[in-house]
Amino acid sequence: MNQFCPVTPGCDDQSAPTANYSSETPDAVVYIARNYGDQQNPPLGKVWYASSCVGRVQSTVSQADANAAAQRANLNCLSDLWPDEMPNPNNDPGQPPVIYVPSDTFTNTEQSCDYECADGSIYTYIVPAGTFSAFNQATADSFAHSYACNQSIDSRICLGELDVDGSCLGEYFEGFCLIQSGNPLSTIIVSDGSLPPGLSFIPEEDGFTISGEASGTGAYAFTVQASDVFDNFNEKQFIIRVASIANSTLTNAGYGQSYSETLATDGAISGSAQWTVVDGALPDGLTLDSSTGEISGTPTADGTFTFTVQMEDGH
Repeated sequence: MNQFCPVTPGCDDQSAPTANYSSETPDAVVYIARNYGDQQNPPLGKVWYASSCVGRVQSTVSQADANAAAQRANLNCLSDLWPDEMPNPNNDPGQPPVIYVPSDTFTNTEQSCDYECADGSIYTYIVPAGTFSAFNQATADSFAHSYACNQSIDSRICLGELDVDGSCLGEYFEGFCLIQSGNPLSTIIVSDGSLPPGLSFIPEEDGFTISGEASGTGAYAFTVQASDVFDNFNEKQFIIRVASIANSTLTNAGYGQSYSETLATDGAISGSAQWTVVDGALPDGLTLDSSTGEISGTPTADGTFTFTVQMEDGH
């Protein structure tokens, strides 16, 4: 480990290398592999005995490398050098002992394990059939399932939510999505669908950003795929809604005459629209229904009235 050197001359004394702590190489990070199963059981009617096997596997590369080495070690434990021949105490008197032979090994069927991400989506890690071997089927499958569950945690890739998923036509938009990953990410791409026209997809170290000015209204669905350095991947669909106010002009109102016109949205919104006058004022006698967007009433004053209406959706 690195230690602070309290005396500068001692650090430069090459005749006393043990005192030269400032030049000592930092200790390597060591990853200890997990155990992927318990003691194997022999096939029914047989007994085998293992005097020793690999008890711990470590790596200075990564946790995934240590896990892979543990997997290989488990396979090595099934070599024909062991188990040693051992009599079966359950055999009837006079019968010869049952001896293990290498052909009695079994390989796992496909196993998988799920990791639930914070948003409720699922990341699944799959161990292909034939990856682990054991002296019976149940143990081979147990090894594979245990490995899958550990890897589903270590190799998880969880795509979060866009912090902003709605935009007004022609206004600047910027949304970020955080991706949690057990391993460093290598690629983040749009694998299906399309962004709203005018918006750009920007991969980041820990997620992605979408920004720009949308030039088309509607609901745009697209799928983002994130992969790590070990080729594990996960994907998730997102939707960005772009909307505008459809009414470009309003009909004129007559003094003392009943008036009604309803504002409408163009494009896609989330939930229901809420309407508010944010600048200026309606003509005297007219009101805006915030939930329906209807401007109604009977004008009680002449003149030209200018006002700005804002529409907000559920987001």
